Amino acid sequence: MKNINTKKIAYFLIYLLILGGIFYARNNFDRQDRFNSRMYYDFQDFGRAVEELNDDLLRILVLEDLDFPREKSFINRNALLNFQRSKGYAADRGRYQSYHEYQVLYNQVNTVIDNILMDGSISPSEEGYLKALYNYSEALIHEYRGILGNLYDEWHHEELKRLQKNIVAIYEDFSTQADILLKSEEYSFLQDYRGDFPEANFSRAKAFSEENFSKIISNQSLDFDNKDEEHMDKFIFSTHVGRDSTLIYENNDPFHNATYQVEYHKDSKEVTLTLRRAVVPPKEYTEEELDALAEEILSPLDHIGFLYKRKVNFMLDDGGLSSITHSYIEKIDGIYDEQRKIQLILESSGLIREFYIVDHDNVEMTPPSISKEEILQQINPEAVIKEIFKVRNLEGEIEYEVHFTYGDTSYGAIFDGDSGELKYTGRNMRKYNQS
Repeated sequence: MKNINTKKIAYFLIYLLILGGIFYARNNFDRQDRFNSRMYYDFQDFGRAVEELNDDLLRILVLEDLDFPREKSFINRNALLNFQRSKGYAADRGRYQSYHEYQVLYNQVNTVIDNILMDGSISPSEEGYLKALYNYSEALIHEYRGILGNLYDEWHHEELKRLQKNIVAIYEDFSTQADILLKSEEYSFLQDYRGDFPEANFSRAKAFSEENFSKIISNQSLDFDNKDEEHMDKFIFSTHVGRDSTLIYENNDPFHNATYQVEYHKDSKEVTLTLRRAVVPPKEYTEEELDALAEEILSPLDHIGFLYKRKVNFMLDDGGLSSITHSYIEKIDGIYDEQRKIQLILESSGLIREFYIVDHDNVEMTPPSISKEEILQQINPEAVIKEIFKVRNLEGEIEYEVHFTYGDTSYGAIFDGDSGELKYTGRNMRKYNQS
């Protein structure tokens, strides 16, 4: 009797194991089916995003229409992110590399086209880029449509299931072919192109960067650190701290041995100094000491404006002081001048983490043609106006910025100072007027 009961228990346990295995396999199959479906639709959305990009490129190249909204997304950013996520998952399942150059190309397309359209004209080199990008994208679209087949414009259940089942191999083959084509002689320049910047003057950029760097960082010099074909949108300079054969720094001063990189953007003439490497000094400054140090560091500069924002950052682990950001702007004849903005970030050790300044042209500001009363007339009386002020942006254009509340939410709106055209509305607002 005892043996019979033991056998029954063993059979019952085996039955449970089989049942559990079937349940697990079914769940795993369902999960993989869902992943395959999502990956297919991410691939489809990517193809459509590239098609929409080429529609806009056609509008520029054939119709010569350059009138696009400011900071337009020429290729859908969400489609790119979802495609990249699915491509990474496919690479994990297929055990192949997930990094591909063509994805990097499309990630920077919006910025490059913005650079091209910024001045309202297209140079021969910029036209060459747009044509090559269009042709390259057309090749990918042709491949994408070939993969979808009848599914491109019709519904076929069995064909859909077949593609979803093979989606990992589809991602691998498509990405491999896309990279091979991108590395060809005809298209390889697309990866590094940033726009045509004929107004950029290397001598001016170098002189301005060296002059301002020497005022805030003593006893160090800058070296040109990039080639134009590698960073067409900026000049890059770096400091190099000397070390002997034992890799010991020549100077034991941690402030002297900190290394920095300076980026001079050719289009906007914005200049950013960033800390790259340093031995952290043992001293920890207080907030008051860092405030005084900021004033001391910036004192050699000709103009720093007034402090419109001070942000204290704390450590996540122990809540100790991490850094303080000091932001300054000049106000001239009632207009906040973004060409005369300065920002300094100091670490609690006293090291400069980042410094920002603009190489402006000292062009006198012209008052806006539109009055603030005319601007306010464009806003519905149901909105509660909080403030309105004038700003000269980096392009030298005068703008009005209006802050208002609608319901319980605060918004900002930016208008062109000469035409009164609405340029932006949303929840992001400049806080120059709230110091």
